Amino acid sequence: MIMGDEQTWAERWDRAAADFLGCPVAACAQGTRTMGWSSLALGQLSGAAGMVQAFRGKRKAAGLPQIFLVAVTADTLHVLAMPKMNWNVKAPRAVKELAVWRLAEITVAAEPVFNGIKLVIDAPAEDEHVEIQIPEGLLGERVLQAAGAGVPA
Repeated sequence: MIMGDEQTWAERWDRAAADFLGCPVAACAQGTRTMGWSSLALGQLSGAAGMVQAFRGKRKAAGLPQIFLVAVTADTLHVLAMPKMNWNVKAPRAVKELAVWRLAEITVAAEPVFNGIKLVIDAPAEDEHVEIQIPEGLLGERVLQAAGAGVPA
């Protein structure tokens, strides 16, 4: 859940990605690995079960960190790292490119999940399958539309 005005956050994330990439960004949102809520819930029952579920989420996200930026430009989809310690939440910034795909070479699908949208990226040429979660509402829909994926019902 994003606190505050979604349009303000969209502008902040777009600016952070554009500053790092050095080109215009069609849409950007903060992403997370999938299975975060289920690993938290399982961790309350059994620490080991929570750790296993968190590991499964990391594996499905191809080893991406827990929080990152998902940015879409005119022809590419980028996953950008954010600083591990960022005390200035209102001015997000990207520090490293973690992954990049050409939109013409991937398929992007979306499905609703608890508290967000699961974004599934398939890159057949690289034999990659990545599952991440983006916010629901305006923030996630902007990324889906820019990436050419349909907005889930």
